[in-house]
Amino acid sequence: MKTKVLTASFIGSFLSVIVAIVVLLTGPLSARQISDTTEREHLAEITLRHKAGAGVSLCTSEISSGALTMMFSTFYQYRLTEVFALEASGNVLHRARADESFSYRTEILPSGQILVIPQYNAVNSVAHSMSGNLTFVFSPFDDRRFAIGVGPSFRWAGLLRSSIITRLDSLSQDFSLVDTQQYAIGANAHIEYAFALGHNVDLGLRLHSQLFFPPFTFIRGREPIGFIRAIVTSTGAVDGFPAAYYGLTIGIGAFLRVNF
Repeated sequence: MKTKVLTASFIGSFLSVIVAIVVLLTGPLSARQISDTTEREHLAEITLRHKAGAGVSLCTSEISSGALTMMFSTFYQYRLTEVFALEASGNVLHRARADESFSYRTEILPSGQILVIPQYNAVNSVAHSMSGNLTFVFSPFDDRRFAIGVGPSFRWAGLLRSSIITRLDSLSQDFSLVDTQQYAIGANAHIEYAFALGHNVDLGLRLHSQLFFPPFTFIRGREPIGFIRAIVTSTGAVDGFPAAYYGLTIGIGAFLRVNF
């Protein structure tokens, strides 16, 4: 009988020691697990140095004569530190326009009579630009969702315009075609905020702008038109000269970004 009591007492004491050891270990171990999990997530976030994405924005520019148009963008970003990153991006803007109008021209006949001639004017134009940005991005908060960026920019832009003037008295036509191209350097800036769709995918909103210095412009045709405001002295020639104005593009849009 005493043997059974001693055996039960020993088993109870042994189980109590096991339970005490488990209780002592599980508390600190659970805290360590949480700490390790947080550290791993933070380490994974730090190691995701590469970001790539694409977006679309509604913008206004002197290239589109101030009208609202769509700009398509792609970008790649490399994080240098936890708060600083370097981004390279490309942007494409395109706008087509067709205008029709009626007007009158006057001619003085040899007899001194003034002849008023109605005419129909048809003008078609296509404006487009391709720009590249190199942007230094700063993320001031720990979650790195809000960011601002500034940097240099380069832009090539073109305008192709055809004009047909039809005299309604004789149905004779005057046709002209002007091809304008320009190259400019400038600066860019943006403000953005990103929402996490997953661990590696973000959806963001971005307000962006580009300011360009007076460009070098090359014109083929009879006269500069559209967004070029200058005087060409030689008709029908190719002229290269800096136009006396600054370029500005402002837009707001959304982007989808992958982190890897």
